[in-house]
Amino acid sequence: MKKINKKEIIILSIILIILGLISFFSFREYQAKLEREKKYIEASGMIEATEITISSEIGGKIIKEYISEGENVKKGQLLVELDDKVLKSQLKQAQAAVAAAETQLEIAMAGTRHEQIDQAKASLNQARAQKRGAYKSYQNALALYNQRTAQQMQVDAAQTQVDTLEAQKAGAEKGLENAKKLAQVSPQLDAAETALKSAQASYDKALAAKDGASAAVDAALANYNYLTLLYPSPRTQIQQEEINSAWYNYQNAISQLHQAEAGLISAQIALEGAQKNYDNVKLIEETNQQAQIDAAQTQVDLSKAQLTGAQKNLNSSKKLYDERTQAQQQVDVAETQYEIAKAQEAAAKAQLNLLINGPTTLDIKLIQAQVDQARASLLQVQASLDKTKFEAPRPGIIATKYYEVGETVTPGSPICKLIDLNKVTLTVYIPEIELGKVKIGQKVNVFIDSFPNKIFKGKVTKISSEAEFTPSNIQTKDLRASIVFAVTITIKNKNQILKPGMPADAQIILK
Repeated sequence: MKKINKKEIIILSIILIILGLISFFSFREYQAKLEREKKYIEASGMIEATEITISSEIGGKIIKEYISEGENVKKGQLLVELDDKVLKSQLKQAQAAVAAAETQLEIAMAGTRHEQIDQAKASLNQARAQKRGAYKSYQNALALYNQRTAQQMQVDAAQTQVDTLEAQKAGAEKGLENAKKLAQVSPQLDAAETALKSAQASYDKALAAKDGASAAVDAALANYNYLTLLYPSPRTQIQQEEINSAWYNYQNAISQLHQAEAGLISAQIALEGAQKNYDNVKLIEETNQQAQIDAAQTQVDLSKAQLTGAQKNLNSSKKLYDERTQAQQQVDVAETQYEIAKAQEAAAKAQLNLLINGPTTLDIKLIQAQVDQARASLLQVQASLDKTKFEAPRPGIIATKYYEVGETVTPGSPICKLIDLNKVTLTVYIPEIELGKVKIGQKVNVFIDSFPNKIFKGKVTKISSEAEFTPSNIQTKDLRASIVFAVTITIKNKNQILKPGMPADAQIILK
């Protein structure tokens, strides 16, 4: 056997190296050619669908239910109804309050009725007539003072005057007593106070609901963080589903917190409105009541003054009668009557001017504020009443019901979950090296195991702008370590064959 020398070994090694380089570059060129001729990119993922949780914005008892799990519903279809008896009663009260407030505003805007002005004019004319009569009596008294006669007649007249004024005083005191009693009774103020207490109770309930929702958020987040630490990557599918479930609970708790915060804001606005209405009603009631009491007190004081003058006149008349002189007493009484008549004339004139001028701008503004408050309360009750009926916001399938007829829900509680299957999505992960071949709007063929020969048409609707490692549910460790980009494919699902959770394969068509 011929022995191979060292020189031949070197030459043979060089030849092998050259052949190896030629083979390597030939193979790379072949791979590049195959890549250029490639018609599509293949990827896999899970079918997903849009999920909508329909929640209650108010609390109440479910009285009617029109759905069952798995049922197809249309947009606007009635799903569930809450008991609305209390809200309908509140609506009638609010409508009555609006009507009453608007009537008061119309009366104030229309001004004083001519009948009231005519009555005030008649009262003024009567006061003027009494003033003229008092003046005439005063002149007669002066004449009697000069004559010094008719003492007995004047004593009798003075006694009659005292008796009459005592009766008037008793009537005035009874009127004052009645005015004070009426001041203690105010249906409008009681209604405003009841509404204020109800608004305060609703606010306290909304605040408690918000605090509870906040605590639920903290608990859900703590559970999610605990599971994330408990199951480090790589995770099993069951572990990942448990973490996903905890994340969903956390998101749902945040949604309920937002709803509870919105309910708290609504309750606070209602409370402020009720407080404002109560203050307005209280101001009007106190003003009117005090005016009535003051008028009754004035009448009592006037009666006392008249009675005092009459008693003084009687005592003087008796004394003068005994002394056979009473002229001075007559003059005093007549003068007092004349002064009273002048005061009554001035009061009647002031009342007439008040009626002619009508309500002030401040009075009208106050009544307008009551009208606005009543209308706002009506709108709030109507809005709450509308929230007792739940309609489908879009077509879909009822995936889950959380309550049954007869159960009571709280604000923020989920009523049911709706899944829209008319359009579904498939998220796949494309390696960085192939991302440049994928464009928005690119057509995609999708396949599922249940229908291996059926092609579902879709298109690329979203390409993630951030790179990530392949999710852990990808089978091989090498692929999980790859840098990939998430690509969302939207698929029409007219017959609703595709269901959330189905594994699917995608062919992103390149040409």
